[in-house]
Amino acid sequence: ISIASRSLEFECAKVVAELFMDESVDSLAKLHVFEAILASFIEMRASEKVTKVDEGALRYDLFLPIFCKGLEVVSSDCGIPQGDGDENNDGIWVKVISVLSYILIPYNDDSKWRTSSYATDPQEVEAVINLCVEKLPAKFNEDVGSVLIKGAENSAKISRDCRASDMDDSTITMNNEDLSTLRRNCLKVFQACFGGLCNSQPTSLMLISLSETLLKGAVDGAAQTASMKEHNKNDFDARIRTDIDVEVALFVCESIRKLPNLEEVAISLFPWLCKLTRSDSAALRTEAGAVLSSVDLVGVIERAQEAEARAAIAEKRYEKLLAEANAIKEENDELKRQAMLGI
Repeated sequence: ISIASRSLEFECAKVVAELFMDESVDSLAKLHVFEAILASFIEMRASEKVTKVDEGALRYDLFLPIFCKGLEVVSSDCGIPQGDGDENNDGIWVKVISVLSYILIPYNDDSKWRTSSYATDPQEVEAVINLCVEKLPAKFNEDVGSVLIKGAENSAKISRDCRASDMDDSTITMNNEDLSTLRRNCLKVFQACFGGLCNSQPTSLMLISLSETLLKGAVDGAAQTASMKEHNKNDFDARIRTDIDVEVALFVCESIRKLPNLEEVAISLFPWLCKLTRSDSAALRTEAGAVLSSVDLVGVIERAQEAEARAAIAEKRYEKLLAEANAIKEENDELKRQAMLGI
């Protein structure tokens, strides 16, 4: 694409962004334009050619504010005919979830990290996540949860594993400051994803499963670092990975403490929380200990024993009823035999 064409596209995008922020523009018109923008974005990102798009092709600094405003419009009845019920907007919500997935899961091509949403102000990405959690109809909770899980896992992985050696090629070079910014942005995206999942589905098995994966990763990473410490005294990347693991685990523990079903979650994560109380990080030891201290272990054991006792009583009653049923069956069979013999 020529420089002139790219400049024209950029100016048009700026006009659309300005009109979306203009409250005097008809909401229904914004809704139709928003749906068209979503479809265009999905088509562009789904195309195989996207890996060849240069840094100016996807302007998240313009797109994300439009996306946020569009979410407010589609979730509002303002200016939208009453006949257009929520079900008629399902197609838009499906596109919204697809776009959210693309925003939270950048290109597989490592060199595109810098041009993805992760290079954008993470506050904009956090705003998108919060709006999706708040505005999407409940019927889409599971779909949004799946996207947030992938986003949390992906952002934590990029923050942990990105290295200068991965980013150096003929088109892009990242210094330590660039990598540090990328890591910080990734961590903020991770926090937004995990926090969004806690807010939207605090009692879901998905949240427990993700928490277990992240805490296990921190435990395994610490063990690996300790076993290789003598060989990696000067390994800067190894130290960075350990620090990221600690920050991720800290946020998970802090978030867990705010859940309404804290005790249930803590019991599910009990083995990993115990191991984290032996972490080299004092802050992580304290936070993991705080989560564990919220669990009434005596009460849990007592309830487990009571449940076990009730199960034993039920099993004995079942065995007694089964024996009585067998005796009745044998008696019935004997009566039938006697009737056949004329006794």
